[in-house]
Amino acid sequence: MAGKNENNQTAQMGEISTLRNILMGQQMAEYEARFARMEEEMAATKAQFSKELSALGALSAQHLAQLEKAVNERFDRLEKMINENIGRLDAKLLEVSKTDKSNLGQMLADLSKKLIVE
Repeated sequence: MAGKNENNQTAQMGEISTLRNILMGQQMAEYEARFARMEEEMAATKAQFSKELSALGALSAQHLAQLEKAVNERFDRLEKMINENIGRLDAKLLEVSKTDKSNLGQMLADLSKKLIVE
């Protein structure tokens, strides 16, 4: 008896599917074609997006490398300028120090002459 019910239900389902195909067949085919087109468009859009994203990544990396190079060059110039200024200041300090020593020596010599004379 259970087998008859199952066979009966299977037959009814087959009939319902047949009726649905007769009534909705054209619309279902249109929907399937439409979904297929949408899937193709989505795949093409995804591929285009991936391509553009890769290009953007490469462009960003290139810009970053250029910025890094420019910053490094600027730091190198600044470092060179600072080293040159330090060299000039050291030379000037040495010159002032020699002049001060010479002046101090002269003052001490003058003072000693005054002390000897007195």
